[in-house]
Amino acid sequence: MKRGMLAILVVSLLLLVPILSITQVKAQTTGNWITTSAITDRNTGQALDPNGIPAGADLEISITIQVTTSSPSTTLKLSTSMDHPSQGNYWEIHGSYGGIDTSTYNPNTQSVSFKQTIGTLTISCFGKIKQDITQTVISGITFDKAVAKDLVTLTDQTNNQLDKISVNIVDAAITDFSNKLASARAEYQTLSDQAIDQAYLNLYQTVINQATSQANSGLVDSAIGTLDQLSQAESAAAPSTTSTPIEATLFLPAVIVLVIIVVLVAFLMVKARGKVSYDKLVIEDQIKDLEGLTLRASKVDRNLTVSLESIKDRLKNLVEV
Repeated sequence: MKRGMLAILVVSLLLLVPILSITQVKAQTTGNWITTSAITDRNTGQALDPNGIPAGADLEISITIQVTTSSPSTTLKLSTSMDHPSQGNYWEIHGSYGGIDTSTYNPNTQSVSFKQTIGTLTISCFGKIKQDITQTVISGITFDKAVAKDLVTLTDQTNNQLDKISVNIVDAAITDFSNKLASARAEYQTLSDQAIDQAYLNLYQTVINQATSQANSGLVDSAIGTLDQLSQAESAAAPSTTSTPIEATLFLPAVIVLVIIVVLVAFLMVKARGKVSYDKLVIEDQIKDLEGLTLRASKVDRNLTVSLESIKDRLKNLVEV
């Protein structure tokens, strides 16, 4: 009986070994096929950051694929989602690779197929990004939003994705906003380091948050306008303290300028609320900031206090608090 069980176990192991061997031939970790890649602007020759590919760019993507196991019955396919390049073909093979069938290889199609053969495939992919890929127009309003896109994908014959080259596509407006947002945040940090009055800093941060919310909603042009107004407001006096009547008086113009920006942007956003989804919590935060400023102003100027109260009430009406 024991000999019979042992014989069955031996036979089972012998049958299992070929099965495991076949499985290991085709196995390769997903995402580890493309070992190196680089993206270049064909017009300028400049290397591009995958996180900020310009819309409308004409690209060259240099790709190295390392195939570590052979499976002659497996066909792999390298594809691109880009439009046809402004000149030349989609693909250019560098050197030689045994998996490419030169008799059927067509460099001017959006995909190239090859057999899974041990070796290194070095290839360039050329293509163009759509100019308006980041823009959507709804009811006459233009929305600019960055687009995450797979420019190149590697799949097997069952269309299972093995690897990809992904990028984040932006346009000139999005890039301009990012640069101005970085400058505004740096200026805020400078003001904070200089011990500028906290009430001013709170309102300054509110305007930055407003601009960021606008940009996240796709209203990048409006967000840029908000930061431009903030930059102009920086020329107003912003004392480090309001402990004396003179310093408090100097503090008022800076507050008034920022309050105008807050109210103007809030009004424009809520006015477009029927067309644009906008988070009311942003304006509610502004109301809280104005309440703090009103308390501060009450110690300096009664007329300013009345004006701030009026602005606060209007904001509440806009969001129906």
